[in-house]
Parts: sequence; C-alpha cells; structure tokens
Amino acid sequence: MKKKVLSFITDGKKFLALRNNPSEPEKHGGDFWFTVTGGVENEEGFEDAVRREILEETSLKVKNVFNLNWGCIYKNHNEENEEHYYLAFVSPGKIILDVEHVDYEWLSFPKFLNRIKWDGNKKELKRTLQSALDSNDDFFLRGIIDDFINHNRIIYVKGKKYIIKWHSADDFSKIPKEKVTQVYGVCFDKSGKMIVVDVRRRDNWALPGGGIEKGENYFETLRRECMEEADMEITDIKPIGYNETIEIDENGHEKEIYQLRYFARITRLRKQTIDVATGVIPFRKLIKPEDFGFYCPWGFQGNEIISKAVKMFNS
Repeated sequence: MKKKVLSFITDGKKFLALRNNPSEPEKHGGDFWFTVTGGVENEEGFEDAVRREILEETSLKVKNVFNLNWGCIYKNHNEENEEHYYLAFVSPGKIILDVEHVDYEWLSFPKFLNRIKWDGNKKELKRTLQSALDSNDDFFLRGIIDDFINHNRIIYVKGKKYIIKWHSADDFSKIPKEKVTQVYGVCFDKSGKMIVVDVRRRDNWALPGGGIEKGENYFETLRRECMEEADMEITDIKPIGYNETIEIDENGHEKEIYQLRYFARITRLRKQTIDVATGVIPFRKLIKPEDFGFYCPWGFQGNEIISKAVKMFNS
C-alpha cells in the first residue's frame, strides 16, 4: 500500500489554497482548489515528506508540523493508498508553484474551508483544524483512519485498535445481547434539532447513552441514560442501526462488540441535575443535524447515522 501525506498549510493567520492544474485531469484530478498531497519516499518519515512536498510544490519552508492523527485508506487508479493528514506552519516567503498547480490564494480559515474540495464532512474538518490551531492536545489522543475501501473506521486509542463497521438496521433482535456494550440515541425536539451532551464538561461531545445495567432492556437503558446525562424524557424509540466493532488489544487478542443507535423524540427537557456517573452537571445542547460533525467528528459513519435519523424524523 502506497504511503501518502496531505498537508494543510498556514502561516498562523491564513490558510493557503492551491488551484489544481486542470490541463491533465487524468494526472492531476481536474479543476478544483485543494492543498498539498504527495507520496512518502523510501526511508522517509511522514513529517519529512510533509516538509519536502510543501517545498517542492510551493517553495515555502515549514517551521512546524502538527500531526492531526487522522487519515484515510482509498483506491485511485487501482492502487491502494494510505494517506495521513497534517497541519504545517510555514515561514513567510515567495511562492513558486510547480506544475501540479496553476494558482494560489491565502484565505481566512472560514473562506479556506468553503473554497477547497473536500469529500468528507467539512464540519468535522473545521473542528479538527481548529483544535490543532488551539493546541487542544486532548482532541488528538486517538488516531483515526477512514477506510473507504472496506467502509470501516479504524480507531487507535490507549494501546487498542478498533475496527468499526456501520450497519443500518430496523431490528436488533438477532444481535447477541451479551456483546452489546453501548446504547446511544439520536433525539430530536419538535423543531428538528437534536441533542448532544458533554458529560464531563471537557468539550468532548457525544450522543446521550451508555452501557446496559443488569436487568435492563435496550429501551430502558436509553431512557435512563437520557435522564442521567441530559435530564430528558423521550418517546417513539426506533432502531437506526449499529456499529459492529472488532476490538484488538495490545497482545493481538480480538473481541467482537456491538454499539446500538436509536432514534427518539424528546417529550420534555427538565432542569439539569448532577449525573451520578460523573459527579457534575453535564453540558447539553440542541444543535442542527448538519452541525453534528463539528461536535461529534464520527466521519462518514456519523453522516450515515444522522442522515437516516433525519429521514425518520421527517417521516
């Protein structure tokens, strides 16, 4: 598999957008604005590749490289690629473009996000780059690879590897209950906004939900978790789908687990109280579904979950 890097470029104030060379679409991909990408050469580290590619394509020298701990696996011209994303801080200098690009522009962060071609969720990209600019190291404690070939998301955290595959489903009866570790809800108010919670008040947002307690069914778990984390009453609970996850520990031992996702409608939001699990009053927020990727950067799988939930709300 070919190793590649994708490098977002900033001078600390603005971002550099590069216009692709449209003259050879088979070679350069067509006419669009993007950033620097390139292959990792033999015995070259990823950060060294970032510095070299930026110098070759723009003549700019890199001062600092920030690993976004994010990347993807994809196929292009029948070749499999593993690409890792970085944010590069560059020194001021004259830009000299190579043949891959025909124009450039320094843009504010919002205008850069609006300008560039990005096949993923731009709200997720915004959250990631903003966290890097803010030096929010907690955001990057886990590594993420979006496997577009096998339609998986791979997460590395605390010495473990998780291979996550999303399945849309209307029934959970065939899933072995002893392997279900999580029940989460996509819960809407009457206006179509959905709720997210930050249970430890650390800017770490998620859907309300959690683990199953002894004697509970899935509905009871979700109702209890919604009360504990959001002081929220729900109804019209229906399956959206589930994550089939392979957990691999540091010794290579594998375990299969399932994480359920439900649709629900909010009937009442009570005054918030302390969550017994954390000892603090969680943050809760009603957001537009299209903003979910900013608060919960769950990649293309998150997009599919929310897209189906919105259809269920409107049906």
